[in-house]
Amino acid sequence: MTAPNLPNSTRFDAWRLFVLFAVILVILTILLGRLISLQVFGSQNWIDAAVGNYTKDISSPAPRGIIYDRNGYILARNIASYNVTIIPAYLPDDDADIQRIYRSVSDLTGIPVNEGTLDEASSLRLV
Repeated sequence: MTAPNLPNSTRFDAWRLFVLFAVILVILTILLGRLISLQVFGSQNWIDAAVGNYTKDISSPAPRGIIYDRNGYILARNIASYNVTIIPAYLPDDDADIQRIYRSVSDLTGIPVNEGTLDEASSLRLV
């Protein structure tokens, strides 16, 4: 006695299961590769973008004009002031270039390069 033949749709083919697992494995490998590229190799780009999202430098001077009292006496007026800032990270590596920059700033501001201390410099106002 022989077993009856089953219809083609119920027959199990191992190669189809192998192809399905291979496709799933390829997709998971692609996703894992993308995850590693974003998290490990591209993390600094995402950190920089995040810092750019939550920081914004705004410099808005507040010109208020001249303030008078009721008798026409001047109580307050605007006086132009300037801040000169040197950021060490933006300076060149060569000491001679740094000294040249300091001398140029000194010529523009009229303040000698070696004058004062850091505490005095923070309270210094150029008019």
